[in-house]
Amino acid sequence: MRSYLFKKILLKGIIAFPAPTALNRLLRLYVHTKAGENFGDPRINGEFRFLDVHGPACRILFDVGAYGGGWSEHALQVNPHAQIHCFEPIQAHYQRLLARRFPPQVTRNACGLSDVRGRAEIFTKALSLHDRRGPGCDGSAEGESEMIELTTLDAYCANRGITEIDLLKIDTEGHDLAVLRGGAQMIREGRIRRIQFEYGPRNVYARIFLRDFYVFFAGLPYTIYQIMPRTLFRASSYNHRLENLQYKNFVALHESVRV
Repeated sequence: MRSYLFKKILLKGIIAFPAPTALNRLLRLYVHTKAGENFGDPRINGEFRFLDVHGPACRILFDVGAYGGGWSEHALQVNPHAQIHCFEPIQAHYQRLLARRFPPQVTRNACGLSDVRGRAEIFTKALSLHDRRGPGCDGSAEGESEMIELTTLDAYCANRGITEIDLLKIDTEGHDLAVLRGGAQMIREGRIRRIQFEYGPRNVYARIFLRDFYVFFAGLPYTIYQIMPRTLFRASSYNHRLENLQYKNFVALHESVRV
């Protein structure tokens, strides 16, 4: 009872305190930065730190949504002998990927991964398969679109004779769960040891909640962590407080992987 009264008084005081806009923004920035939220720079949000720690032990890596190849380049710096499979369906970005002087063990694919094989329309400015035009959208889907080829993770691995993946990194602007569903067999059999996926505002347009990822991994030998700038935050059980649609990255680690 005392703790409730103290909290009530504290909240009333905070509400009554006339915080300047600059202070309000500074506090929000502090909270988001500490949580690794709303920063796409992997040098800041903890992505590269995670790669630095786990990359040396990874032999086969998948870079799904490779864009210009920055993540794969860092992976090679961490582990020069790693075999990397890059997927980038947008032609302009795929050409940038081709322009990089990667070693022969890097395979570049001009297609995307999904839960079905076929063709689909992608919005090149939004970098997304999900239409972001309409009420409440920020207009980033305006402009050109193009048709792309899609395959599934399971089909790709079967065709290439790939039996295990040490690190699967997904950055597909709201399409991450579809990529996971396309690799359901590999994941169910525990043949992917580390699975990094993205969550944020793009999930609004994909109509995918963070909870849907937890449903996907339910009953499987994986533990979910949020990637933070200096650590991994164990988020093994779903909590609606995480469902804030702020850009951030998570990783599902197989039980065989040490944190």
